[in-house]
Amino acid sequence: MPSIELRLDQREIDRSADLVVRAILTQATAAVRGETRGLERDLEGLTREAAGGNLWRAWKSAIFPRGSRLAASPAGEVFVNGGSRTRGAMTFWSQAGVNRSKGGFYLAIPTEHAGVNTRSRDLSPGEWERRNGQRLVFVYRGGGKPSLLVAEHRYRARNGRGSRAATSRRQGGAYSGAATETLPIFILIPAHRFANKFSIEPAVERRGRMLRDNFTRRMNRLRTAIDGTRES
Repeated sequence: MPSIELRLDQREIDRSADLVVRAILTQATAAVRGETRGLERDLEGLTREAAGGNLWRAWKSAIFPRGSRLAASPAGEVFVNGGSRTRGAMTFWSQAGVNRSKGGFYLAIPTEHAGVNTRSRDLSPGEWERRNGQRLVFVYRGGGKPSLLVAEHRYRARNGRGSRAATSRRQGGAYSGAATETLPIFILIPAHRFANKFSIEPAVERRGRMLRDNFTRRMNRLRTAIDGTRES
């Protein structure tokens, strides 16, 4: 009785299977890479809108494994690239909380009379005293009002930014006839409650859904390409 015998080349089967697996992993890695970079751009936009300045530039992303290597579980990470000050600023804008001074002291909030701050962080009372060569005076107000650190015998700055010491040169010059004042330089509060201006979690969840859709689209295209190869 006639018979048909089919002999399969195991090496060819293994090679074809390897090509299919590598094609799937390549698509998975591409999907993760695309949505990870998309999440980074999303968070950059949210931060730029809420905080302004250059804080948005702190967002960075990475894909694992790195380079052209493939893995069964490719992963992406979006993180804040910066020191403790940058991470603290991002926490301030993205999470609700309470800002307290170290050591249980007051938080000193500069007023418009403190002058222009050229540092990347808030001016401290000690820095103001060293800059101006004048001691600040503590004023307790009570009645639920915050206490103050004030400077005595000061002129209000004519440009509206800061204040000026009442020196003899100023008294006989540009500020001749002007009255000196006791000006509030810092407002003292025990704590500062802050609310998040944007949320990270909804952006992450949205990109998670987009990742699934991205991978599904890529697999559909891959399946179509494989079927087309078989038919030809």
